[in-house]
Amino acid sequence: MIPHMPAIGRDEALRLLGGGDLEVLLDRARQVRERAFGRDVELCAITNARSGRCPERCDYCVQSVHFDTDAPVFPMKDADTIAREAALARDAGARAFSVVTSGRRMRSGSDLETTIEAVRRVASLGLEPCASLGEGSPEVLARLADAGLARYDHNVETAPSFHPRIVHTHCWDDEVRVLEHARDAGLDICSGGILGMGESLEQRVEMAFALADLAPGSVSLNFLDPRPGTPLEHLDELTPEDCLRAVAVLRLVLPDAHLRICGGRAPNLGDRQADLFRAGATGLMTGGYLTTAGPAPDADLRLVEEAGWLGCDREAGPREAARRARRPGSAALHAPPRLGLRPDGRPGRPPGGEPRLERLPRPRRQAGALHRRGGLSRSGLRSGGGAPRHG
Repeated sequence: MIPHMPAIGRDEALRLLGGGDLEVLLDRARQVRERAFGRDVELCAITNARSGRCPERCDYCVQSVHFDTDAPVFPMKDADTIAREAALARDAGARAFSVVTSGRRMRSGSDLETTIEAVRRVASLGLEPCASLGEGSPEVLARLADAGLARYDHNVETAPSFHPRIVHTHCWDDEVRVLEHARDAGLDICSGGILGMGESLEQRVEMAFALADLAPGSVSLNFLDPRPGTPLEHLDELTPEDCLRAVAVLRLVLPDAHLRICGGRAPNLGDRQADLFRAGATGLMTGGYLTTAGPAPDADLRLVEEAGWLGCDREAGPREAARRARRPGSAALHAPPRLGLRPDGRPGRPPGGEPRLERLPRPRRQAGALHRRGGLSRSGLRSGGGAPRHG
C-alpha cells in the first residue's frame, strides 16, 4: 500500500499562497496529484432542477429573494427532463451528474419524490448520481441513499471566520450538520467553497484546513464570477496566478481528495485553464452552472486532451484505483460506459444488451461522526456560516 503524502502546514500554505516560484509550486502539486490519481481528469455536470426564490441570504447568489437579479425562477423539473439532461451529459463525457435545487432544504413531498425518481434514472444511465439539495433530514437522506444516490454536494463556501460577512441566514455548524447527516446515510460527500469574495490569504488557508478537517472525498472549488444585483457584483480581485496558487495549496493540504473545479474558471483563468491540472485538479464541472453558462463539454475535452491529460480511467493512479475498488456504490461509475442499474434498482440489461452491475450495500456510519485521516476532529469549525451551492 502506498503511504499518504504528507499534508503541508498552515505556515507553509500561507507562504505558498503569497508568492514564490509558481512553476515550482505547480510541479510539486502535480507530483502529489499524479501519485494519488494518475493523469485522469473526470468531468461532471449538474442540472438546475429548481431555481430561484431562495429565502437564504448569501451575498454571492443570484437566486436569493433578497437581491434584485435576473436569475431564472421555475419549480421542480420532472424526472423525465432531468434524465434527458443526464443522458446528454453522459454522452458528452460526464461521469457524474448532480441534481441541484434552490432553497434551504429538501422536505418530504412531491419534489423529494421527483428527486428520488431522478436519482434512479441517472443511475440507470451509468452515471454517478449526486445531489445538492440544501439541508436534508436523516430520513430524507436515507431515502436518497436507498434510491442509489452516491454523493451529497454541500459547500461550506469560505473560511469559518469569513462566513458571517457572506452568509447571513445560517451558520457554519448548520453546514457541518448537513455533511454529518449525509455521511451517516452512507453517502460520499463533496464540499468546497468560492474564492474571491473579499477573503484574506489567511482565510483561504483557514478554509483549506477546515475542509481537511471535514475530510470530504471530493472538494469543489469555485472562483467568484460577480453577478449583477448581488452585493459582490463589483468585486474583481482574482488573477490567474491567484487561482492556480489556491488550487495547488488545496492539493497539498488535501492530497487524497478529488479536486473539482467548478464555476468561474473561464473568466478568472482565461487561457491558463489547462494549468489547473498541473496545480492538482482532478475534475471539471462542464456545461452550464446553476444560472450561468460554462464551457461546452467538447471544449473541455479538447482542453484536457491538448494538455496531455486523460479523460478516462485507464491510467488512474494506484491509490485512486484502490480507493475506487473499495468505495461502496462505485461500480456503475467506473465500469465501462453506460453500465448501471435499472430504474427499479435491480441489475438488468439496457436496450443495447450491455450487462449491468449491481451496486453494493452502503455501510451506515457512526452517527454524528465526520472522519478525518487519523481520527475524529471538529476543532476550529465552530463559527461562521455557509451555503450549499456550487456557484
